[in-house]
Parts: sequence; structure tokens; C-alpha cells
Amino acid sequence: MPESAPESGVEKAVTIIGSPSCTRETERVVRLAVGELRSAYGISIKVNRMRPDSAEADRFQPIVEPTIVINDRIVWTSRIPSKAEAKKMIEKALKCYG
Repeated sequence: MPESAPESGVEKAVTIIGSPSCTRETERVVRLAVGELRSAYGISIKVNRMRPDSAEADRFQPIVEPTIVINDRIVWTSRIPSKAEAKKMIEKALKCYG
């Protein structure tokens, strides 16, 4: 496992945009990955769900569901990721490894 942790001063948030049925399963997988990262790095990552027709989601202009946004950047679209894929995308977006 990588030894370095991301910057602690930056709020870390994962937002899942999509319909309730789609985001529910995606959120489950992302929360499992976040739990592993929390154990490995001791960091806190907030996980949110957002409907695609909400005003907040409008700024990301999600076209396909689910859309996963980490710290205001779209990092994943079109299908529910595996736990390993979710963990890797979060690590990469938060620069958890060197």
C-alpha cells in the first residue's frame, strides 16, 4: 500500500449523480472503497448522492448514469464500478499514492 496521504486541508468528497436505483448500488460500492481508504490513510471522505435533475448536478451536465464526481471533477461515467475500480479512482483523484 502507498504510504503518503493526500493533503489534509482539502475537503474530500465523492458525489454520485444518477437516479435513485442507480446511485444506491454505486454508493454501496464507493462506501466500501472509502472505508478501505479511511483505514489505510486515516482520511475522511464524504460520499453524497445527487439526482441528475437537481440544480447542483446541473453544473456537471451529467449525460449518462451513474456519474461519479470527486472534488468537482468527473472521474467515472456509464456503469457501476467494482470496489477495486472505485478505490483506484479515488486514490488517483486524491493523489494517495506516489
